[in-house]
Amino acid sequence: EKYVKILKDRKKGSWKEFSKKLGVDYYTIKGMLDKQAVNFEHFVTIFRKLGFNDYKIIDLIKVVKSKGSGKCNMVWENSPEFARFLGYLIAEGSLPLKSPSQIWFPNSCEEMIEDYSNLAEKLFGLKTSVNEYVNYRYDALIYSQVLRKLLNKFGMPCATTEYKELTNLFLTHSNNEELSAFLSGLYSGDGYVGDSIIELSTKSKKLGFAVENILLRLGITFSSSYKIKVATNSGFSGVYRVISIYAVENFKKFNEIIKLVHPEKRRKLENIIFKKSNPNVDL
Repeated sequence: EKYVKILKDRKKGSWKEFSKKLGVDYYTIKGMLDKQAVNFEHFVTIFRKLGFNDYKIIDLIKVVKSKGSGKCNMVWENSPEFARFLGYLIAEGSLPLKSPSQIWFPNSCEEMIEDYSNLAEKLFGLKTSVNEYVNYRYDALIYSQVLRKLLNKFGMPCATTEYKELTNLFLTHSNNEELSAFLSGLYSGDGYVGDSIIELSTKSKKLGFAVENILLRLGITFSSSYKIKVATNSGFSGVYRVISIYAVENFKKFNEIIKLVHPEKRRKLENIIFKKSNPNVDL
């Protein structure tokens, strides 16, 4: 391992003296020399004491492991792929309290489930277990405590949907391509495309404001309001932030920069753009 060579090259005196100088227990250093797993905080402490900056430390940490849920590739940089993956989960995913390593993504769109599973393996090296039920419903399950902690940092709570948000950590480190990819995942999961509207509803005020901020950055105008909605299956009612996009020019811009993965929503959006761009078409 690269970090073992660094320790051996930097060592002065005995290993016990060296570990004391680095501010960690001797057995922590011994474990690293034996290529055993080491506590993340201890690893960072050691290499900061050796004069490594954060970027050099990041270069040493490729894989992180948690007790009981295996290894996870560490993603240190944002990308359109990570942004879309996060968008899917913010839309319809959850981190169940009763299963501390589970990441649950239910959906009825086969294309989205396939894309989500491919992203999980490409980004984090994690396999997705997909269960199929009647009426083409799927449950996509990933098990990783490391990934759950990472998702927490970007706004995925271990709680109900009203606490979902998009943290400044994501917003301030995302370019327009990554923001568009996030909305692709979000609208593919939770968005609605009607005959003359693109709409998104959320119980989370913070998430609603974050989406509005992104749309403004991308040059897409919208109107928003609060509405009381009632779930037809349970009768539960709640206050939702409703973000509505109108007008063919906005539809065109949305379609150009936010590539919906959901095929039915994508076709419907392309269809309304065609009809509204061609006044001679029989509506």
